Amino acid sequence: MNCKFVLLLRDLAQAGQYAWGAAMLGHMFSLLPSSSRRSQSTGGFTPFLQIWGYTRFPMGREVQAEGRQTMVPLMARWEVAPNPRVADKRAEDVRAALDHCPHDQVLWTPYAGETDASHPAVAASRPLFDRHLLLLCLGTCEVLYLELVVRTLGWHQPVVEVPSLGREGHSRRRFFAEDWDWSEEHGTTVAYWREGGEQVLRQAYLQDSFAYLEGYWAHYAGRLRLDRRVLPESQAIRLLEGRLAEQEVKLERLRAEVWTLEALDRAQARVQELETRTRELEAEGGGVAALQAQVESLRLDLSKMEGRMLEARERERWAEAEKI
Repeated sequence: MNCKFVLLLRDLAQAGQYAWGAAMLGHMFSLLPSSSRRSQSTGGFTPFLQIWGYTRFPMGREVQAEGRQTMVPLMARWEVAPNPRVADKRAEDVRAALDHCPHDQVLWTPYAGETDASHPAVAASRPLFDRHLLLLCLGTCEVLYLELVVRTLGWHQPVVEVPSLGREGHSRRRFFAEDWDWSEEHGTTVAYWREGGEQVLRQAYLQDSFAYLEGYWAHYAGRLRLDRRVLPESQAIRLLEGRLAEQEVKLERLRAEVWTLEALDRAQARVQELETRTRELEAEGGGVAALQAQVESLRLDLSKMEGRMLEARERERWAEAEKI
């Protein structure tokens, strides 16, 4: 966190009412052009940052989809073909493109100029609670919870008055053409506000993110709902072609590894054969020097092959880490 935010903690009574998420996002976006010059990988929880950068900068975007120029979120406007390249190369391209954007050209104005009516859940007098969107960026599907980011994005939601939270009875407001008992319909949200949210604990003993992701998947497994929309034939073909290209890359890696292992086995067998022959000649007293030279040459080739194998596995490990 930037030191300038420490000044906001002077009044602890007011600190809990500040929009800390919006402040941190604004600070990140102000540093966007120089965010990754000295880093080798993207760290932290950054799907919103990726989506914003993807929708605001011309980095490999495909053509606009016909008839969807007014759709929100902005990612829904683009027909994106699967990229057969590996994920680490894709991330390098994105970081390089962001690094070369001047500071004065980076403005944080999400959904500027958009109308509320273009969004089905932000139409006039419609509640935003329990309405979620699915955002797709760089092959990752992320759930956008509108009630958590609506003010950060600058949208206007209907004023919800709940004067009965501190006394008996219910507050009723009129939504659509019927009475809406807000406190009863959204009792879990009211309880969440009263409790002050959930406490976040840092688990320093985790060596990687796999254990965290397991819990994340288990917690949200029943909440993610995808529609049964049938993909257009051209888009389905592109998707299958992208998956086929990825499988071909993996197959080539496996073939190279199998070839290296077979070469190592042959070299080791040849070394053992020559060592046996050397011992036989030593017993007979001749031709030892020539065979020893052959053995040393084969051992050198064997060590080179082992080194190449280790380098290939290390590159593959780094590639998998970049994908995560």
